[in-house]
Amino acid sequence: MLPMNTDQLAELLKELSAMKNALAQLLAEKEYMLIYDTVRLESEYMEKVGHLEYTIFHLDLKLKKLLRKIEIVRSKIAGNEPIDLEMIDAQIEREFAEDKKEDKKRSDHMSFVEEEDKKQKKLSKEHAKTLKEMYYKLAKKLHPDINPDITEQELALWHRVQRAYENRDLEEMTMLYEMYEQVLELESELTEREEIIKRIEKIRVLIAQTLADIAAIKSTFPFTFEQKLKDEDWLFAKNAINNQLHRQLKEEYGSQYELLRTMLSSVGILYF
Repeated sequence: MLPMNTDQLAELLKELSAMKNALAQLLAEKEYMLIYDTVRLESEYMEKVGHLEYTIFHLDLKLKKLLRKIEIVRSKIAGNEPIDLEMIDAQIEREFAEDKKEDKKRSDHMSFVEEEDKKQKKLSKEHAKTLKEMYYKLAKKLHPDINPDITEQELALWHRVQRAYENRDLEEMTMLYEMYEQVLELESELTEREEIIKRIEKIRVLIAQTLADIAAIKSTFPFTFEQKLKDEDWLFAKNAINNQLHRQLKEEYGSQYELLRTMLSSVGILYF
């Protein structure tokens, strides 16, 4: 192993520090996108497009169940079989169990986004910026990808940092930041050239991976709609199509509902 002079060590440690800063910034950006931007964009999408899309999905499911009910009733009338509407409804619920789960999943997710958006709107832009800055500085010293040799105590502290960031808890994040503030500016104590180079190369790989993660996030919903949500022409056309589809489904449901009432009335069953 060749000896390393002070200047060489300083240059390598400077490079390592710069790489850590770059990775910490990217990780903070990635987490901000996942925690804050996702909620903001999903909430905006729901407000401008999504609520109507869910209403269409829900109504379409109701229509499919109604059509299935008509099919069963028609078959029983043709076969002169007794009609037990409760048993028919139970059968339809079993047949459409997976669709019902999907309907509930969408409804629950909308409620979740609405609640998260309410929390987020309570946080001022200044406080959100402060949270992000604290997260970035703490990540430089506590994120296990950047600091593979952190202690168990530091790892536990990092998990608290993550929870505070996810919960938008500025008070908790401030407390954690102050708790660890005295070591945030300390430089690496590494002195072995090979170990420093190894760390630099590992962080370089993590930077590339994090950049790829960010690109992947941007290529998925709701980020793929970020520009469209600002496009008034696209929004007008999208909602015009959805409103027309919604009207058609409502009319079809009403028509089929009346047909079912008429069919049941023909065999002496009142249906409301």
